[in-house]
Amino acid sequence: MGNKVAVFTEQQLDEYQACTYLTRKNILRAERLFRGVCGSALPTRLDPITASTVTAPYQALDTLTELKENPFRRRMCQVFSGDGSASLTFEQFIELFSVFSDHAPRDIRATKTHAPLPILLFLTPPPFPLSHALSLIPTPSTPLHALHPPPTPSTPLPRPPLPSHSLLLTSYATSDFDDDGYLGEEDLQQTVKHLTHDLLTQDEYSTIVSKVLEEADVDCDTKLSQSEFIHVILKSPDFLSNFHIRI
Repeated sequence: MGNKVAVFTEQQLDEYQACTYLTRKNILRAERLFRGVCGSALPTRLDPITASTVTAPYQALDTLTELKENPFRRRMCQVFSGDGSASLTFEQFIELFSVFSDHAPRDIRATKTHAPLPILLFLTPPPFPLSHALSLIPTPSTPLHALHPPPTPSTPLPRPPLPSHSLLLTSYATSDFDDDGYLGEEDLQQTVKHLTHDLLTQDEYSTIVSKVLEEADVDCDTKLSQSEFIHVILKSPDFLSNFHIRI
């Protein structure tokens, strides 16, 4: 390696691999992308504190080829940022890439879930048939993959653990625009508007939302719960193939 300064320690790389679905090559590629949008704000050595505190602004993230063509990109960054700002730390950035990687579990059984947390659906951009949009109606859930021990007097402020999410659970939160844990009529309409770039009439949006609820709203309460969403999505074999980011 000569005099080249290592961006991560071997322990960091091992930890990132252990708690994400990314390979070492993916993580190093993600670091280069993140450094490109952070500029001089990011030091050469990306230690754990820096990786969990220095953020890339959404305006810069929005220029990434991997994101900029996606209609849900802002909401995706808002949710992964945790505070709704859409600015991401490096650890949030690789969490996003991990969830939507080809190696992330598609099965709800693959991941333990804890307190609800809005996470984003990542869709390949249109064009696709409007009928396909009806199967793309996703709500929140957060699986936490604890990595670091509790703080001790000698450990000031440990960085938050990186969660690992099932893609199926992650996709549910995409349409929960009001973050109430359910997909109401307004949530569904906003999702369809994102999918179609707001090119339909109000009557068409209303018809689509009605059809979605007719198909999926088992308890007839005019909103979709997580279980109702999952029931519908599992009957759509093409659904999860639309959710990925390659780096």
